[in-house]
Amino acid sequence: MDDLDLGKTIIGLVAGQKVFRRYTLKRMLGRGGMGVVWLARDEELGREVALKFLPETVAADRAAVADLKHETRRSLDLTHPNIVRIHDFVSDGRSAAISMEYVAGDSLSGLRTDQPQGHFEAAGLTQWVQQLCGALDYAHTKAKVVHRDLKPANLMVDDRGDLKVADFGIAASITDTVSRTSRQEGSSGTPVYMSPQQMMGEKAAATDDIYSLGATLYELLTGKPPFYSGRIEPQVLNKVPPSMAERRRELEVDGAVIPLEWEETIAACLAKEAADRPQSAGEVAERLGLGSSPKVERRTPNLQRPTGDESPGPTKLGPESDSRSETTNPRSRIPAMAGIAVGLVLLGFAGWYFGLHVPEQKRLAEIARLERAGQELEAARLRNEQERAAAEAVRGGIVVRTTPSGAEVRVGAVAMERSPLTLKDQKLGKYPVRIRLEGYEDWNGEVEVKENEFFDLDVALVRSTGTLALTSEPAGLEAEVVGRALPGAPPPAAKQTLRTPQEVKLPTGNYHVIFRRAGWPDQARTVEIGRNGTAVAAGDFSSGRLVITSTPSGAEVVSGEQVIGRTPLTLPEVIPGRQSAELRLKGHKAQTVGGEVVAGQELRLEAALEKAFYTEGEKATIPGLVLEMIPIASGTFPMGSASGGFDHERPVTQVRITKAYWLGETEVTQDQWEAVMGTKPSRFKGKNLPVEQVSWTDAMEFCRKLTERERLAGRLPEGYEYTLPTEAQWEYACRAGTTGDYAGSLDAMAWYGGNSDNQTKPVGGKQANGWGLYDMHGNVWEWCLDWYGNYPGGSVTDPNGASSGSGRVNRGGSWELPADLCRSALRNWFFPGTRWYGLGFRLALSSVR
Repeated sequence: MDDLDLGKTIIGLVAGQKVFRRYTLKRMLGRGGMGVVWLARDEELGREVALKFLPETVAADRAAVADLKHETRRSLDLTHPNIVRIHDFVSDGRSAAISMEYVAGDSLSGLRTDQPQGHFEAAGLTQWVQQLCGALDYAHTKAKVVHRDLKPANLMVDDRGDLKVADFGIAASITDTVSRTSRQEGSSGTPVYMSPQQMMGEKAAATDDIYSLGATLYELLTGKPPFYSGRIEPQVLNKVPPSMAERRRELEVDGAVIPLEWEETIAACLAKEAADRPQSAGEVAERLGLGSSPKVERRTPNLQRPTGDESPGPTKLGPESDSRSETTNPRSRIPAMAGIAVGLVLLGFAGWYFGLHVPEQKRLAEIARLERAGQELEAARLRNEQERAAAEAVRGGIVVRTTPSGAEVRVGAVAMERSPLTLKDQKLGKYPVRIRLEGYEDWNGEVEVKENEFFDLDVALVRSTGTLALTSEPAGLEAEVVGRALPGAPPPAAKQTLRTPQEVKLPTGNYHVIFRRAGWPDQARTVEIGRNGTAVAAGDFSSGRLVITSTPSGAEVVSGEQVIGRTPLTLPEVIPGRQSAELRLKGHKAQTVGGEVVAGQELRLEAALEKAFYTEGEKATIPGLVLEMIPIASGTFPMGSASGGFDHERPVTQVRITKAYWLGETEVTQDQWEAVMGTKPSRFKGKNLPVEQVSWTDAMEFCRKLTERERLAGRLPEGYEYTLPTEAQWEYACRAGTTGDYAGSLDAMAWYGGNSDNQTKPVGGKQANGWGLYDMHGNVWEWCLDWYGNYPGGSVTDPNGASSGSGRVNRGGSWELPADLCRSALRNWFFPGTRWYGLGFRLALSSVR
């Protein structure tokens, strides 16, 4: 656990235990950087409290304990509804703890993480910021106490939604003490929330908490503190953080606009110089608009409507504007508009008169003059021209529609647009029409344009057809035909199922053909049927022959999870393509064989099976470790204890173990550990003593390295690995078919507090249980694979424990514990990184999870 062995603060602490002759432990609430916190019942006052156990280095230091007692006495004076109450400082010479108010809720740090964008909006923080500023103002001015470690993790929200400030002065004092006793350099507080003055070790002041308040609000509104990566100290001392809006853009998160007063106030709190910050939390609240605010006079605009005959005119834009001016009155525009209309009519009439009427009158007058002069031929020519011009001026139209639409329509010699279309101003006469559309027969016809009429043409196009020829090997197979519609057209044909060989007439278009044979994968073909053409679709289901042999013979041949026979095996009709099978024979390694089956040919697959290092139901010794692995068969047992002393052993759950596994005959020894890991971590020295002071993470690394070594050597069964036993596998093996508290006589089977002389003992020195396993009770605690969690009750199969949690399970008790803490059903847990001289492990070989 880094430089401080905080694991020592939890040794021997289990739910139900009574400490300091007063408090009964209920459950662990969590662990911070400087202590472990338990929920406990104060038996004297009859209330629940939070007990913060101090690191062993602090509890053993008399000067440190004296300092913390003094700080606790100062904190007793903090009696604000938004500050977590400190009740007492308790110690017994071996350990020490601070008793404080228990807050059932979450911290603002946890609540922020749960927000959709990972940050709060200002509107969602107002109540808590008001309460926080009130608490700080009270502590600074009334109690004269500075927090020195203000951050989101120390701001709790209880089940009523009220904010509570935790660890007032305590966390920072513990940090100072640890820094002194462990000779670590540093100052109290958390660097990302510390002011420059606090970071430089200057005397604590209220303005340090104001800086931390600003850093806390910055993180709650953006998702990150002002400085959060790289070397924090030089940034706090020299760098100005970006605005919160800029930080949100940098983190690519969005949300409501942060109010300007919040941006400015939080920036002021983060000023490098203490004098430039708000000088109190009350001032911060005022700047944020959360304190008493001056009344704002609100003016109501004049919304009176015009009275009498006044018409509401346009809005006045200045003193010169007049809502009833002639230039904007609609009534004043009527004469002008009428004049314009009359002018347009006269202009149109003039155009007709001088452009058409006058020239026509001149032509008629010229014809009459020529006739009077005897020039009959010239007069006839003029009359013909006049009649021809009149005929050309007469027009008609054509409307063409097709079903389906979208066909190309050609009228006369001119290519036109696609249907439907309308042609206007066509000369009188007959026109040839040709209509074409892909997948349909061409249509040819004629239309006649008559004077002042539209020729309305509706054409229903006829679908083109072709032939689909279906064949297969062998014949007589099912073929499903599905047509694909052409653009703008209905489907060419409904889905139909046919038998090969067969020819069928179908509308033109694209078709999917799916051939089927029982036991074979479907074969799909795509064909295009053209107009008056023939498309061929063929399915080929020709088979091959497969022969599988092995030495020795008699191996199961497994395809997928189905046993299809034993070697030698001949399969006369096999689907062409890649084929594989697994050969399984007891006492031998499974082997996979495979090859490409070709239609009409025989494929022979042969395998020489190797002897297996592990055989189900038989013992095996790991080479180089001299560690015997005991086979554990599948079975059912009741997990837990109905009469046990702790709630976490209940409810009793019926567990079914379906997969056999192997378990180490003894706990892993120091000699075996050194052979794999090359280190000597144990406090008690001896090659045949159980290895201890190894964490759950260390034990899993031992398993990983051993698995890698044995897999490379080819000694592991396929799908198996060395690991830690699950909690269910451990208790099942420990009980060895028994149902009582122990698997036999405890004195005969276990080294525990009553006979161990306060130290570990060589493994295998006591009597084994009914399945040949030694030291399942006592000697050292044994790590299990599971996260710690509650039993589900009822019946379960191959349980793996909780999916997540704070600690990993360990079982069996140890050399220093009394008999009742070495029972088969007793449960305990430690953080995965905990190392202790009463904590080791036992090796399992189990199927990969």
